[in-house]
Amino acid sequence: GTETLDAFRLGQLWDEIVLTQEEASIATALKLIEPRIERIAFVGENRREARRVFIKLANPDRRLPLGTLGEGVGRLLSLILHLLSSPNGYLLVDEIDTGLHHTVMANMWKLVIETAKRLDTQIFATTHSWDCVEALAWIHHRHPELAQEVRLHRFDPRIPTSTVVYTMDEIAIAARDHIEVR
Repeated sequence: GTETLDAFRLGQLWDEIVLTQEEASIATALKLIEPRIERIAFVGENRREARRVFIKLANPDRRLPLGTLGEGVGRLLSLILHLLSSPNGYLLVDEIDTGLHHTVMANMWKLVIETAKRLDTQIFATTHSWDCVEALAWIHHRHPELAQEVRLHRFDPRIPTSTVVYTMDEIAIAARDHIEVR
């Protein structure tokens, strides 16, 4: 969802991943936004009001509360933690682009698609963002092997019982020719 970051809930997801092979993928994901991120830690008692998230940066060598790095880092952390906790299942993401700068959108999609394929997880993501459409077109051109199973569905109120489905080829054409598909 697009609501405020819930450090307690994210801490529960973190506790399932910490000291596994997936732990390193969290910092790698966050580096899409802030390349100086080295580590992440959830600190405090495992109670709703006591858990806090800290990020360690390479330079300056100190830990910072997650919130000081901006909404995008928190949103990406939430996205990747939820994705990693959904193997062989599905993940629903409302407004996947919220808080993310358009310059990281393509790499966010690449990360999400690669991780979803590796974990056999189906992603259903909503957006109103043209940047998301352009980023998917970028994936289609640069990483066609990742784009094979991606589809964009648009709800059309004139067709209440189904959606209009666009393949990655059609998304790429739409992005190139500025055709509305959202």
